[in-house]
This record gives sequence, C-alpha cells and structure tokens, in this order.
Amino acid sequence: MTATVPRAVVRLRTLVPRGISPIHSDVIDQLQEFKTEGIIADLDIDTWGSSMGMSVSNDRDPTGTRKLLSEFEQWEDIHNCTLSPAFGRSDTKSSDDGNTEDGTYTTLPLLCLAVYNDTTVQAVYPHRTSEEVRTIYDGLAALEARKPAGEQIEVASSEKPTATGTYSH
Repeated sequence: MTATVPRAVVRLRTLVPRGISPIHSDVIDQLQEFKTEGIIADLDIDTWGSSMGMSVSNDRDPTGTRKLLSEFEQWEDIHNCTLSPAFGRSDTKSSDDGNTEDGTYTTLPLLCLAVYNDTTVQAVYPHRTSEEVRTIYDGLAALEARKPAGEQIEVASSEKPTATGTYSH
C-alpha cells in the first residue's frame, strides 16, 4: 500500500506588519519546491484578514475561512492540542456608534499551514501541545521528512521566528 501524497493549504494575512512579507515568501518558496519535488501533491495559497466573524453569511466568506476553521477545530480536538494563541476567540457586543456587530470573532494568524491527506486534516501549524509550540517551520520539516533519504531539501534554519512571536495576533 502506498502512502498518499499530502496537499498543503497556506493562508496569509493581508496587510501584514513590516518585515513579515519575506517570511511569507520563504515559506511559499519552500512549499513550491516541495510540490516540484513531489513531497506535496498540491499547494493552495490564499489570503485572509485579521479576523473572521463566525456568524457571517457564506457569500461574505469567499475563501471558505469558516469551513477551514471548523476543520482546524476538529483536528485540534482529536489531537489534544490548541491553536491558541495564533487563533484567538473573542465575543463582541454592538457599540453605541453601531460600528461593531454582536458575535464571536476568531483572530487569524499572520501565516497558517495545514496539511491534508485527501480531505482529512493531518496537521495545522502553528499549534501548541502540552509540551511544545509547533511552528510553521516545524510543519515544513515534517513535510521534508517525507522525502526519501539522499534527496534532502534545505529547510529554513532554526533562527526563523516562532509561532508565538511572529504568527500570533
């Protein structure tokens, strides 16, 4: 039985702070190389905003963010880990000036990598287990480990930012 080649889904936050764009580019370049090398079957790259209202209608969610978040939450529950602080939850009430809607909002990270086998989420980065924080670069390393020995691709160094410093809200 052969292993299924995973696919990667990357979401990048729009309007990022200065200095983050090179990190986005580095991760995308690495994943595109993985696709060329056959480590991943497909790469889906899209952007999202800084937060997502969980009560918005589907026509106001063209990138399918709510669906992704639901899949990520299921993965989080199954794997006994947390996507916090990269993904934060907050409840808001309408303000007196009418500019804020009631509802639950999820703060979205600057960069997120999800790995799928078929339609099943296999991993989401960044995340936190009871023992450690797993960053986007940990996700790249896990994908690279799937490559046969002797065909190593250079993975970003350990000097890269961590999930708690760069990718949280």
